[in-house]
Parts: sequence; C-alpha cells; structure tokens
Amino acid sequence: MLRKNTPQSAAVVLLVSVLVWANLRTPSSTASGSRIENGFLGPSLDPYLHQHCSAYKADHTALVTAALRPYVDGISARDIPKRSKWPPNDSPGSVAWWRAQHSGSMHPVVFVLNGTLHLHPSAKDELLHNGRYFFLPTLRKAAELVRLPDMVLSLNPGDQPSVAGADFESRVPWLGYCNHRQQSTDLLFPDTLAETYISRPSTDRAGPGDDRKAKAVFLGSPTGWAKGRRRAVCMASVLHPDLVYAGLSSFPAEESQLVNAVERKAFEKPKMELQAQINEYKYIVNVDGHCAALRLRHLLSSDSAVMWVESPEEEWYYPLLVPFKHFIPVEYDPLSRPYDAGLNLADMVQWAERHPEQVAQIVRSANEFADFHLSERGRMCYVLRLLQHYQKLLADVQDLPDLVKHMQT
Repeated sequence: MLRKNTPQSAAVVLLVSVLVWANLRTPSSTASGSRIENGFLGPSLDPYLHQHCSAYKADHTALVTAALRPYVDGISARDIPKRSKWPPNDSPGSVAWWRAQHSGSMHPVVFVLNGTLHLHPSAKDELLHNGRYFFLPTLRKAAELVRLPDMVLSLNPGDQPSVAGADFESRVPWLGYCNHRQQSTDLLFPDTLAETYISRPSTDRAGPGDDRKAKAVFLGSPTGWAKGRRRAVCMASVLHPDLVYAGLSSFPAEESQLVNAVERKAFEKPKMELQAQINEYKYIVNVDGHCAALRLRHLLSSDSAVMWVESPEEEWYYPLLVPFKHFIPVEYDPLSRPYDAGLNLADMVQWAERHPEQVAQIVRSANEFADFHLSERGRMCYVLRLLQHYQKLLADVQDLPDLVKHMQT
C-alpha cells in the first residue's frame, strides 16, 4: 500500500519532488527516459569508505552480508528490469484494488552509468511516490559523495516488503525500507522522511527523580490494525489506565474503515505532538503499522525510554539494537484473547518503575546509538557499504550502456 498524502506530508512530498525530481530532470528529458543526476568526478567508492566510514565497517559489513546472502551466486543486471513487476503475486499485504490498478506495471528502476543516475521510463508516476521518500534522495546524496560504480537498482514502491517465501530462483533484489524477518528479501535503505528533531534537555530526566507521568504512551493511526499490535496497545490503555495512555488520534481516509464504531469510541484520543508526549511521559511505545514504524529512530534519540512491542518486521539498523540495552522489550502473542492478554506492556511499566537506574542507562545507550548509527553520516556510510557489496555481485554490468540506450529509445 502506498504512503498517502496528509497535510503534514504534503509539504515534504512537494519539497522532495522539487529538489530531488523536477529540478534534476534535464531539458532533454522526455516521457521515454529521465536523467536524474549528472555525472560526478569525485572520489571512488572504496577509498571514500576507507577514509570516512571505517568506524562503521564491522557493523555495516555484517548487515549487508546478511542482506545479500540470498544473492551470493550473483545477480544478473539484465534480469532486474525484466522482473521488476509490481506487485508480485506473493507480496504480503497486497490488496485487490492496488493489484487491479498496477498489476504488471514496471516499478522504478534506476541505472547508474558513468556516475549518472537514470530512471527507467516505464514506471507509473504513482509508483514513484514512496521513491521520493525513501530512495531517490538517498541515491542522489550517495552520488554527491562519491562516483558510484555502474549498476542497476530496482525500487519497491510500497509500504510493505515486496518478496515473501523461500524460493529465490526467480527473484531479483529490490530496495525497500522494511523487511519481514526470514520471509522477505528487500535490501533495506534508510528512510528520508522529514528530519524531525527530538530535543533533549541539557540534564537527563530519565531515572530517579524523573517527575514525568509513569505511563507508556502511544498515539497514532490504525495503520496495520489487522495485525493486532496497535489494537492490543490501545486495549491495554482501557484495562490499565494507571500505567498506559494509548489510543487513536488520527484516522486517515484509507484506514478509517479498519476500525469499527465500538473500537473508535473506546480508543479515540486527542492529538498530541510527539515532542509533547516525550515531555509528559517517561515511556514511549514503538509499535508497527503497515511495516516497521519509521518513528523509532526519533524515539531512540529522545529521553523517554522506548517500550518496543516485539515484531518480525525490521528496518536496516534493527539487528544492531539490543533489548534492555537500547530499549525495553514488550512481548506480544497474536493468538491470545482478549486482545491484550498476550501483551505485557503494563507489566513492563511496573518493571521500569522498579528499576529507574537501569532505565536511565537504557535511555543513554539509545541516545548514543541514535547519535552514532542514525546520524546522516551513519546512514550514508551504511548505504555506500550496501551499494559496494551489491555492485560486486552484479553480472552483465558491461551490458548496462546498451540497456540504458534501449531505455531511452
């Protein structure tokens, strides 16, 4: 499902569209092809990584090696445009209207040739919506830092992992922002949504003496409602109002039908900005929506302890996070009834209240992680390391000039 425009996201989409898309189209661009970045005569990829990214090398190498394991036998550059059809038949979360509208469409494919980025012309404009959020700005930034080697990249335009199952013979890797652990094989890119900055006070509030409310807070939309996690968190607020303040504070048109009238009456809460939530509550809940919740990197940079509802869905950096070091884990059993029976969120708030010194250390470790790994440098070093390893697996790279020439005819 595509990320929909909201009043808050409209400005982001417009800004990204102007800076990353419209202004980068050359005068010769036509409907048959778009050149989206000029060639760059800067440092090559390997020396740049050695000079600027050595502090991240071990962690990022482990991440990209695991991500590329399904493709260790090589990736055919010629196969990527052929097999980049959206949506695949086994794509988790695919819906009938989306399949009917876009079935068989070529989703975005980017060629890198002589340091220049070229967008495949067959992609429908609607399929570029998430590309403007997650991929094109990041690829453009990478092309500004180094002269990228020749390669071809396929972009997953949806909010869900694109490939499921264990049969990889007919697969080609897609760039995505989220995977379902052990069931999908997207190569994960950092998100480039609005750089929301979570301010931290000059003195630590977490720990003994923290006078904020001793509750776990979650306010959001019913995104991913059918999965049960957000429903369980909201139900915990009904059953344990002294420990949890959670509810639905927004109802996007495409998601409002997911919540019945009884649930809406029970769970609806006033809107509250994320910074205000952090200023008022000691603990803040991270719970998945369509896929991994993008706001986690902002929560980790706050001085509220993150209570993370366990999930198999992950962004690129999740394997580096350690429970009880960077966050407080919350168990969830989707088969339990009533809805919160398998959710120990209230129990973990009580645990945190008994261990304020440990909570303070968790917050400090989370902040250090965010400042290091989730900084712009950390994210770009990961992207460059991924592209380095990916490009070395590409076969038929010598055919890329012909493929780009064919694209433009």
